[in-house]
Amino acid sequence: MTDFTSDAILVDDTFIASNIIKEPKYVRTWRVILNNETLSIEIDINFDLFPMEQDKKYQVILTQSFLPEYKKSFSYAMYGKIFKIDLEQDQYQSIYISYGGLVMKMRGKLNDMSQSIKNETRCYILLRQI
Repeated sequence: MTDFTSDAILVDDTFIASNIIKEPKYVRTWRVILNNETLSIEIDINFDLFPMEQDKKYQVILTQSFLPEYKKSFSYAMYGKIFKIDLEQDQYQSIYISYGGLVMKMRGKLNDMSQSIKNETRCYILLRQI
């Protein structure tokens, strides 16, 4: 895993693509479910640009700034805005991010998520297969 040390990094972790949902009405966009020990991510991915495979590992970085070294290291990037944060029972929270029509939901325990994650925060998501 590449070590990008920055206060702007909200999440930097490895996930497994546990499920890929292909909706017939969306030709190029599929919903991918990514999981690790602490977080779950549901994200819409343009498969023409970044085909993903079920049961493969992916590094995911959620960051507030885009550094030049990211361009060389990651295969897929999107820029969006956090539009909703739900606090749930048992200290869980869900964070919703819109990437210009493609949507992501990240769910995890409060203490496992960066305290920098706030509503209206603009952020990049970067993905690559590892």
